[in-house]
Order: sequence, then structure tokens, then C-alpha cells
Amino acid sequence: MQSHIIFKDSFLESKDITREVKINYSVFIEIIQISTHYIINVASGETLIIAKEYIKDSTKLNVFLKDLSNKLAIEYKTDVDWKR
Repeated sequence: MQSHIIFKDSFLESKDITREVKINYSVFIEIIQISTHYIINVASGETLIIAKEYIKDSTKLNVFLKDLSNKLAIEYKTDVDWKR
């Protein structure tokens, strides 16, 4: 099932055919970039995984997430050599 993710001013909105979820940026605790995905860990223990292959402009998203991590004072990790 494919979701659509929209980054708003103060929250992330995820939609698929069965539900709509809004996650406030204030609950983000860590953002990780690996070669194929962005991984966002939130305070509740949940993880949002965004596949880069479905992103129209990954450079723009990368800049946005780095800026957001600075604004929130959370860690932004890059591990593009990560493998399973």
C-alpha cells in the first residue's frame, strides 16, 4: 500500500487509502538518512520510513529535513553506506 507524505509548516501528513495521520514535528527525536531511505524516529517509539525512490526531489527534501533537525535541535545522521 502506497502512502502520500506531505510536509506542512508544523506537522507531517501521511495519507493512504485507509487513513490519514498527522505527526507534529515536535515529537521527532531523530532523522537518519541512508542510501535508499529516510528514517524518522518519534517520541512514541514509532518509526516513519520514507523510500527515496518515490521522492520527486530528494535534494529538496534532504535540505528540508536537515533544516528541520537544526530547528528542533535533534540529531540528523547520514549513513549512506548502510547495508542490511
